[in-house]
Amino acid sequence: MRTKHIIPGLVMATMLLASCYRKQDVVPRPENPVGGRGGKSKITVTAKHFDQTVDTGWVFIKYDATSRPLNWMFDDSMQIRYQNGTYQAAFDSLKRGNYYFYARGYSFDLMDSVTGGTKVTVIDTFERTYNIFMDVRNFDGK
Repeated sequence: MRTKHIIPGLVMATMLLASCYRKQDVVPRPENPVGGRGGKSKITVTAKHFDQTVDTGWVFIKYDATSRPLNWMFDDSMQIRYQNGTYQAAFDSLKRGNYYFYARGYSFDLMDSVTGGTKVTVIDTFERTYNIFMDVRNFDGK
């Protein structure tokens, strides 16, 4: 008598589980953030040749890039100035995304021109300051 009820019960339970259907909505992948102006983040760039801060020069920025543009066209630039106790260039009102910074300056300790670049990714939309220390070298790599 038990087998008589168990087998139909298992068949009905299997049919019930097999008949369940869940709608599978396709969730679109969020678009990659595009770096640029209009956000709350601030990036300060300090160019350093080894341990010496470069006090004369310019810092260039390319929005939504991870490498130096081939045509050398940058979106904005800032002269290195003495602010907040050090020589730096500050870029404010930046959105979430990728940025490429390129610095070109003159080191009076070396009596030579120095240059360098780095990429930065702003990962959040909060009001935050990112302090970047960029390594710059002589044109011959020293």
